[in-house]
Amino acid sequence: MTRSTSEPATPPTPERPPAVSAVVVVYNTLEDRLHRCLTALRASVGVTVEIIVVDNGSSRPVAAPLADRVLQRAANGGFAAGVNDGIRTAAAANWIAIVNDDAVVGPDLLARCVVAIDAAGERCVAAAPKVLFDGDGAPHLDSCGLVVRPSGEAFSAGAGQPDIGQFDDDRTVLGPCMSAAVFRRDAFTTVGMLDERYFMYYEDVDWALRAHLSGHVTAFVPDAVATHEHAASTRSFGERRRYRLVQRNLLLCATANLSWRSVLSIWMGRFVAHGKALIKGPDHWSGVVSLLTAAAHTPSALCARRVRRAAAILPDADVFAFADGLTPFVDATAYRPDGSDAARRAAEARQAQARGRR
Repeated sequence: MTRSTSEPATPPTPERPPAVSAVVVVYNTLEDRLHRCLTALRASVGVTVEIIVVDNGSSRPVAAPLADRVLQRAANGGFAAGVNDGIRTAAAANWIAIVNDDAVVGPDLLARCVVAIDAAGERCVAAAPKVLFDGDGAPHLDSCGLVVRPSGEAFSAGAGQPDIGQFDDDRTVLGPCMSAAVFRRDAFTTVGMLDERYFMYYEDVDWALRAHLSGHVTAFVPDAVATHEHAASTRSFGERRRYRLVQRNLLLCATANLSWRSVLSIWMGRFVAHGKALIKGPDHWSGVVSLLTAAAHTPSALCARRVRRAAAILPDADVFAFADGLTPFVDATAYRPDGSDAARRAAEARQAQARGRR
């Protein structure tokens, strides 16, 4: 991980500002939620924005008068499929933004991210803004980029911590959380499109692993800020289905991207964890279901693995280093920061480490 304490770049005001195509995937979204998202994108400064809303097979019509176009998919093929369709139909922009319908970007977020990627050089393929939980009161972090533990568990750096600037000196992250992120358009050629086998969850982790292990870089842009109503667009799936998808996709993501040593360790760890849950509960069978469905999809993950491991030039340890000392502090039921003293102490400890590096 490379870090710098230099001042962040300031968005320029060129005669021909950068053109960004923003892709927003929706599925039975609330009209006011989508309106807030699109209004914020339309208010972006320092760039020209094309807004593409992808309706992922909603059961009711999507009202998006602020969008430049609405793509209607016949069925819900998952988040990655919707994003990929949006990217393929984007106008001739050099930049792609992926924004959740439950996220609201700051007016200069797109411009700052474009500048940061350009400043970081050709190896930089994406930018991760600082994403905060929406709501009143003291700001709390939702994401400062993604991290992956050696167990295969992935989460967002800083999740649930109060924002006291503890990550602001970081200049690179493993990859962006796709609640709000900006990419070079050609990154989806060099790294590839999002992997549609996941349906939902871990598609951003998978893309981040592919990019990072093959030597590409994601810039962290702390002065580009978005707010996010965490999991607002996916709560209707229910906790059991969410858990099964996360646990299945964790195994598929590891199998497709990591070294055999890591893959075997992660599969063994999941077998042990789900075996204990089978005996003790409370949800006895979800872990078993996730193992079985992961096994059923493993052949396709192995096919993808051949290409990805051939392109990998960095060790797994370089990936896991981003997770050192981090843990999420989020109430999984309420989808909000847990407000614990442990979260505050973690933020203060991270801030002290940052000051020590200056």
